[in-house]
Amino acid sequence: MKNILSVIILFIAFISCEKGEEQANTAAKRMRIEAGITSLHSRVSSLESGDYVFDKGDEIGVFVAAKRQLPVRKEETWNILHTYSGTEWIAEKMLAWLSQETGTQNDVIGYYPYKRDIEDFYAEPFTLSVFQNTITGLQKNDVMYGKVTATKTLSNDPVPLELSHKFVQLSLNIAYGDEGDVVAEIEECNIRSASVAKLDLMRGTVGEVGGEIVRIKPYLYASAPEGYKYAFSAILPPQHISRSMEFIEIKINNQLLVFKTDIDLKSGKHYTLHLTLNKGKLELTALFVSAWEGGIRITDKNYSKVKMYQHGEVIPYQVNRTINPVTLVFVGDGFTTSHMLENGYYDQCLNKAIRALMGTAPYATYSHYFNIYKIAAVSEEEGADNNSTGEMKNTFFNAQWSDNYGDMSCDYDVVFDFVQRYCPDIQSGATDIDRVAIIVIVNDARYGGICWTWASGRSYCMCPVSFDGAPISWRGGYEGTGINTGDWTNTVVHEGGGHCFGKLLDEYSTYLQKFPEDVITSHYWSVPVGWNLTVDTDSIPWQSFRGKPGYEKVGLYEGGGGYFYGIWRSELISCMIDNRFYFNASSRELIVKRIKSLAGESYSLEEFMSKDSDYDPTGKENRTVTAGARVMPPTAPPVLIQRIP
Repeated sequence: MKNILSVIILFIAFISCEKGEEQANTAAKRMRIEAGITSLHSRVSSLESGDYVFDKGDEIGVFVAAKRQLPVRKEETWNILHTYSGTEWIAEKMLAWLSQETGTQNDVIGYYPYKRDIEDFYAEPFTLSVFQNTITGLQKNDVMYGKVTATKTLSNDPVPLELSHKFVQLSLNIAYGDEGDVVAEIEECNIRSASVAKLDLMRGTVGEVGGEIVRIKPYLYASAPEGYKYAFSAILPPQHISRSMEFIEIKINNQLLVFKTDIDLKSGKHYTLHLTLNKGKLELTALFVSAWEGGIRITDKNYSKVKMYQHGEVIPYQVNRTINPVTLVFVGDGFTTSHMLENGYYDQCLNKAIRALMGTAPYATYSHYFNIYKIAAVSEEEGADNNSTGEMKNTFFNAQWSDNYGDMSCDYDVVFDFVQRYCPDIQSGATDIDRVAIIVIVNDARYGGICWTWASGRSYCMCPVSFDGAPISWRGGYEGTGINTGDWTNTVVHEGGGHCFGKLLDEYSTYLQKFPEDVITSHYWSVPVGWNLTVDTDSIPWQSFRGKPGYEKVGLYEGGGGYFYGIWRSELISCMIDNRFYFNASSRELIVKRIKSLAGESYSLEEFMSKDSDYDPTGKENRTVTAGARVMPPTAPPVLIQRIP
């Protein structure tokens, strides 16, 4: 079937049609095709060597069109079949120039594999073969395309046409881990993929990918690279592989092991995954990406290794200060090695959380004060412990909670030790663990969110990737404030920006009772918490905003800290009620005061008001829950601990 070498040159001789010279034209119109490969590799047809040419019996289709025009369905220009004899290309019927004039310019389009009937020139479907476990079965999936603007010469010279790969080549190199008892052979290997891709024969691009998800049986090499037990290859359509799909399946000892990842497979690329069978699971140890230019094996150095984060590796998001830094650290729990590719799922989740927080005022206004670090934390298993069902997961920070999510926790000793060991600002002595807000993103689809805060200022919060990013609406909105619909990143802003860094208390009310204390004791901690609420209406913390132009929303509203009575907040609605991307004026001021304090700068009300923004993206007109959104109650109140950890 074909070459699995990337660029093939076809020399096509086009002959003009002059009807008055039938005998001469009959000979002249016969097409000659000479196949050549623009490569340093030798011209052989051996799968194990990694070099390929067309094989006897391979078929391509060729079109001729006016320059930059769609080919016309004519007998001598539309989808002319050419078959390789082993030495030359034999046309099923004549292929002709559109004009006999010397200097005529025509577009010549070729593709492989040949299809007798073209359904849609702009989106021609090609269906993947499931059985790629033989050389022939593998090669016949190699969709190739070439297009050239050719000029008719007086001597009617052959036209060179280069074909290149449009699908994706995937190679798997599999090794055994250090376990001495792993000696069984792989019984079965499957790669899951979309089964249909549509090729635009005008532009040579692969568009829509779909069809049913199939299990491809890849080709198994007779030998594997040094250090590996097995080497497989398959050809797939370009597509996005989501972590929700079991991408690779390995059966060994009658046990099915699966590998999931999040990756874009791009047209014309060769992806080589290095996997290790270890402790009953498949672990990704390296990923290489190259242009598909050398057959099944990478035989040159034209590739790049995709970075994989190691446990404890620091990934700076932004670094603005070396003296008195205002430091945020984002880590994850329940993320495995397969998520640690640069720009992979770990990066995607943490980046999304950071963007949500730093896009919300006042963090957006004062973002230049912050040093933000992501630190890779690798878990053995995905998810978190479910204390309701008893399903336990082996994760690095031991994230856990039950269905009511009021008991959410991590092993905070591990969290704090980890951050102290790896956070650059702590290591340099520029700050300490009590001044760093830690946001733990948990790779679990259950709902939840909580913050643990100590009187010393030490704090961490937990924000799961609830419902895998599906929309969530929150109860708690008041008449005229709109209904907030967002996703799990709203809890990051509430827990991370409100509780963990901002030292705010919740402003929602769930108990039809009076606040039971005469004071809010956390107001008097060494690092105060909760000054966005008050129990003393004679001494209102946000009094300086009342009656000021631009602060018409500021007043005195009863309810907060979970209680309906005996405690007051500054505005009718805020992030600390329904997780919207809006902090009220009092909360914004408290956050800015903390930023200034950590930065070693004095706070100025005038400066604050000159930079302040009270924009609420949840419009008043949002009076209905977004279709498909889950309506959820508030997250759990923060855990306040007065003792020093």
